[in-house]
Amino acid sequence: MKLYEISPEIEQLHQRMIIVANNDDLTENERDQQLQDLNNSLNQMRQELEDKALDIACLIKEENAEADAINNEIKRLQDRKKSHTNSADFWKKYLQENIAKVKYEDGRARISWRTSKSLHIEPLAEIPEQYSRIKVEPDKTALKKAIQDGTLEPTNDIFIEEKENIQIK
Repeated sequence: MKLYEISPEIEQLHQRMIIVANNDDLTENERDQQLQDLNNSLNQMRQELEDKALDIACLIKEENAEADAINNEIKRLQDRKKSHTNSADFWKKYLQENIAKVKYEDGRARISWRTSKSLHIEPLAEIPEQYSRIKVEPDKTALKKAIQDGTLEPTNDIFIEEKENIQIK
């Protein structure tokens, strides 16, 4: 039986137990026997539900462990990439500073020069307003704290939403 099928089955067993318990047409022994059978089925279903839920929790843990391993490998490769990029940048700057600005070429590589333009702005320079960008975004941490402290009343657009989150360890 699939996990999503078990909960409705448990509910049906509960309903059947209520019906049997309230059935006056049965003798006390018949009622007890049917209730005992239903209770055994209920316990079996609950155990199956628990087993499947725990199996899925283990699957989730495996997937998270695999994702962590991939993240670690990505970080290791990014660090390695950064090291090689930094080394290439160092050698490029070294070459730029130590050779004449003429063209060099053979079958393996070509060195040439080109002119480019870049904008330099001093950190404290005043920039005309039409060339400025301002990014406005909410400070969610401060808003949440203000609502919790009572200094800001929640609205339909700004409120603290309570969520139920599953935890698997």
